[in-house]
Amino acid sequence: MMATGIDYILAWNEAAKLFKTKGNDWSSVEKAAETFARLGTDNTQQGTSKLCYNAGVIYKFLGDLPTAVSYLNMCLDKDQYNAMAYFQRAIMYYRMERFELAAKDNQRCIECMRQVTMIDYSQLGLDSRLYQHEAIFNEAACHLRLKNAKNCVDALIEVRKLVEKDSISAPKNFDICNALQSVKDGCSSIDIVDRDGDKLYTPPQAKLKNIANKDYLGKAKVVSCVQPGDTFSGFAGPKLAPPERPDSPRSVIPTPNTDRNLQVGKKQDGLPTIVSELTNCKINRPASPTHPPPKPVSKSNKVHDGPPTPSEHPNDIKGTGGKPPQMPTTSYRVEFISGSLLRKISVLKTTTYQEMLDEVGKLLGYAEGTFSLWYINRKGSYTAIESQAVMEHVWKWKVEADQMTIYVFGV
Repeated sequence: MMATGIDYILAWNEAAKLFKTKGNDWSSVEKAAETFARLGTDNTQQGTSKLCYNAGVIYKFLGDLPTAVSYLNMCLDKDQYNAMAYFQRAIMYYRMERFELAAKDNQRCIECMRQVTMIDYSQLGLDSRLYQHEAIFNEAACHLRLKNAKNCVDALIEVRKLVEKDSISAPKNFDICNALQSVKDGCSSIDIVDRDGDKLYTPPQAKLKNIANKDYLGKAKVVSCVQPGDTFSGFAGPKLAPPERPDSPRSVIPTPNTDRNLQVGKKQDGLPTIVSELTNCKINRPASPTHPPPKPVSKSNKVHDGPPTPSEHPNDIKGTGGKPPQMPTTSYRVEFISGSLLRKISVLKTTTYQEMLDEVGKLLGYAEGTFSLWYINRKGSYTAIESQAVMEHVWKWKVEADQMTIYVFGV
């Protein structure tokens, strides 16, 4: 049975809470795994790759590695650029002693990071950070188990350079020197980096806050009458009784004091005449501009019949030979990545945030409100494009050689 949008978010949140507060209750863990497995196969919803990832992580926690690998396979089928999924599947392959597949997954993880040393997944709902040197370290461990010591040492040396270059973001308990010395001494294996194996993707907090029903109008209250003269009963508003009228209506015959030819300066019945009021009234209205505006006249007040001289030509710039300057490009080449989809289009520089959302929705076939736009900032973490101001910042600072990459994620 396919879940609706609200039921889908609520079931996701409830399963994540079950696993987080598991304690020693293994039945809650199994129930959470079944929920994520069921929701992950629902292709009518956005973001199901995250739920397949959650199911794989829980089955890994339960010790069922083959099932865990199968759900991570489903996750990567839906989102082939999920570097964290490759990292976790490589750990599972290593535990299953399938070292060649583990080495390939670590290499694929490094490729998906796109030369970024760290990716922070907290903005996508996963409280975890993925470091490039950890994936390379695990690849070195796979080469050592495959009896390829040279590749292992080369990978460990690369890890040491990355850690020394970015020692602030590297984990404090990461000791590369001891591992490198152990390999040189002839050890047959080293411990891989296996962490954040119990972290799950959580639903967007904005959707959880707005998912509860809100009573904006309150309870209805029936009022029989709010005005003494109200004789109407219904839903069209109060209808008052007509006011009392005099027995004899006012006369419509002009009185002798009425004069159509009113004179300026004279008063009738103690009131100034209408003509005098209009005469003394000052209206500050600006004068109407001439249309079209007059053409400018040159300093010499002469009209040239022939073509303009080089000194008068507006585009006559020194060194250009009288040719107009080259106009800059008016569009960017943007590639959109959404799971396994990759689309490249040309986008005008003047494209607004809302126009970008409409264009992506038409291009990828997503409904409005079911996806969000992201880019990778200089720190290696994802930043959401959620307003016109961010869109202008992206156009100004994030475009290189008139092209850039925008990631599309489901919500």
